[in-house]
Amino acid sequence: MVKHYVLKGPPDTPYFGGEYHGTLVFPSDYPFKPPAIRMMTPNGRFQINTKLCLSMSDFHPGTWNPSWSVATILNGLLSFMSQDESTTGSITTSAYEKTVLALQSHSSNVARPIFRKVFPELVAPEQVPLHIAFPNAPITESLPMSSMALKLPSISVGPVQRKPIGSQRANQPADGSHIEALGPIAARAGVTGVGAVAAADRAVRRQSMFSLSHWHKWLAFFLVFAYLVIAKTITRATASSSSH
Repeated sequence: MVKHYVLKGPPDTPYFGGEYHGTLVFPSDYPFKPPAIRMMTPNGRFQINTKLCLSMSDFHPGTWNPSWSVATILNGLLSFMSQDESTTGSITTSAYEKTVLALQSHSSNVARPIFRKVFPELVAPEQVPLHIAFPNAPITESLPMSSMALKLPSISVGPVQRKPIGSQRANQPADGSHIEALGPIAARAGVTGVGAVAAADRAVRRQSMFSLSHWHKWLAFFLVFAYLVIAKTITRATASSSSH
């Protein structure tokens, strides 16, 4: 009697993510005698399609326990696979080679007709729910793409005038009040989005220029007035001196 199995590589080992197919060949007087154990998927730990010498295999019938189930045998195989102990049927490779073989294990399995025949549900695991194909694997649900899309407001981008960074920072209050002023200015201009920022910035600059120009006018008026007063005073003083 032949039983096919598929083992998943355990975490924290070079085999993690791997998919290892093999067979258990049970004798006619099982469970009183142990099965022959083979692994068919290249894995870097055991020779493929070769009987393995393990305490629960037919190499050691004296250590066999009839109460051991198939699950017990496979757990023992997986435990021995994660160790570095040598035995008949084992090979020596680097952790890197084992990791590469783990990544290639599914493709290797699917390429063999016997695997496709015995495990059709594993040939294309993307078409089978993970909890069915791999009952013990953790399930991570992902949101559909439609629900992940962000609804962004429409933005009309107006012309942006570039200024030196230093002058921009110098003209902006440190308390961030210039940001709060953008809303009313943009609303009056009828502009939204990035265009609102540009329009508001232009409006603020125009207001600043108007204030500066207005201040210059008052200064010029004051200087002219002062000049006239001084000139008139000097004229009177000169006339008074001449009369004496």
